[in-house]
Amino acid sequence: MSLLARGAEGALHKTTYINSPIHLTESQLRKLKLNEPCTVRIDPSKKANYHLCLTQTQVNQLNNVKSVGTSKDLNKLLLLK
Repeated sequence: MSLLARGAEGALHKTTYINSPIHLTESQLRKLKLNEPCTVRIDPSKKANYHLCLTQTQVNQLNNVKSVGTSKDLNKLLLLK
């Protein structure tokens, strides 16, 4: 999925998102359903129960923390409905 967004300079650019399985708590899901910018801590060791649209950078960050067994804060998340 690709979306157009305005960068810091005001120019439009295309961002590509990847459908990614993620484990979300009920509290995290509630925040995302409000469709407001929020940051959630993702624990990659837990089994996925939802799919989020992540950028390639966010996917890479999650893959890196999986290898060391830590969690990661992500922001600018899109929930697939």
